[in-house]
Amino acid sequence: RREKKAEELRKKFEEAMNGSTTLAQVAEKVKAQVMDIPFLSFNSTNVPNIGTEPNLVGTIFGSEAKKLSEPVKGENGVHVFWIESREEGKVPDKLDDVKMRLNSQVANSVDMRANEAIKKAADIKDYRYKFY
Repeated sequence: RREKKAEELRKKFEEAMNGSTTLAQVAEKVKAQVMDIPFLSFNSTNVPNIGTEPNLVGTIFGSEAKKLSEPVKGENGVHVFWIESREEGKVPDKLDDVKMRLNSQVANSVDMRANEAIKKAADIKDYRYKFY
């Protein structure tokens, strides 16, 4: 279901991008908001005000500045971005540490999402409030 919704949003963004030259124009067409993210580092997986978006961060760092991006499917939605300026950062000294941190974040996310899916599928009602 999420994949289908993401594909619908992606098509909606692509249609809105025809003839658009700014993020504001695209956002107006799809009734979305433009968020400014002033600083984002290569080590980040969490995007301020959006959440954990490793695919988005990777795409941002692989894209050109001063160019409207293609729609990017992330964990929490579909995103279009514009890089105003770029400062070259340093590559982390220990990439193994970064890899372990990312794997840990994904493992925690999987556990949380699996528990939520089980709760939803089991149709559990929480009546603890009646005892307090």
